[in-house]
Amino acid sequence: MWKLFEDIKNELKKGEDALKNDLDRDEKEREDVAQFMQEAVIAGSKLVKDKTIVSPADGEIVAVNDTPEGIEIRLDNGDCVYVNFMLFRTSCSVEARPGQNVKSGDVLVRFERNMSGASVYLCTANMEDKYSGDVMNEIEEELEED
Repeated sequence: MWKLFEDIKNELKKGEDALKNDLDRDEKEREDVAQFMQEAVIAGSKLVKDKTIVSPADGEIVAVNDTPEGIEIRLDNGDCVYVNFMLFRTSCSVEARPGQNVKSGDVLVRFERNMSGASVYLCTANMEDKYSGDVMNEIEEELEED
């Protein structure tokens, strides 16, 4: 009988250890997401000049995704500029076009009045390399929810 109780106790201990490992991994992942988002916001804020968002680097625009919720502009060097609109889309024009060559500081997006309600993020190839695939997937989900 005691053997049965010991076996049950050992199985419960294994489950407890597995749960603790899962929680530790989840906490590390949340910390990575928070750190990535902080880096992306800081880098993105450097691209805001008056009522414009400028290119972070020289290169070719390989993709432009313009939706009511936001704008995504990808360069051939792996840099990606995200503009998220919080509550409503602010009047702006996307001046970047796929295939266009840009220099660092060239205007990508121009706002008519102000940028209130818009957040700018810059994700570089180095940042993507620094974080795991799971973290990047979670970040993309968070950006889509905003």
